[in-house]
Amino acid sequence: MTQSESLSYLGINSYEQPRFISALRTPTVNDLKLPGTQWLDKSVTPKKIYITTGSGAWSEVAAATPPSTFAWNDSATTTTMTTNNGYIVQAGVQVFTLPATSAVGDTIEVLLASGTSWQIAQAAGQSIVVNGSNTTVGAGGSITTTGAGQTIKLTCVTANTKWQTTSLIGNPTVV
Repeated sequence: MTQSESLSYLGINSYEQPRFISALRTPTVNDLKLPGTQWLDKSVTPKKIYITTGSGAWSEVAAATPPSTFAWNDSATTTTMTTNNGYIVQAGVQVFTLPATSAVGDTIEVLLASGTSWQIAQAAGQSIVVNGSNTTVGAGGSITTTGAGQTIKLTCVTANTKWQTTSLIGNPTVV
């Protein structure tokens, strides 16, 4: 990887200097298993990600402090999203609706952890660009995924109405 390539696939904001921390520890009941050999420590803020060292211990590799205005939420219910928030789907099918009010640069993230699926629904006049395709404008448009570990990060590019995918793991259905 060259220095000019984005690190957004690691959850690192390319506009912010990452701050890496190294530590050894074993997984706890507060950890959430992510795809591959990654674990998310849900018990601390900011959230920390660990990977296996191959020796049975876990080494923290990416504990960059997120902006103070960004928060992660364990989601167990369908909800209207709040800008600068992330949602971790822990159970069942979750439907998230884009916020009615958003400013250019606001972000939203959704991660399917141990749930069945997530869907991002839209209100009147809203749309999302995914892999160069646009969702149907308005309440008929949506993005849906059913694969464990699939995540999406959206950034508002037109206040209140248009969102752009800036990071995507998986192949969601775009309507």
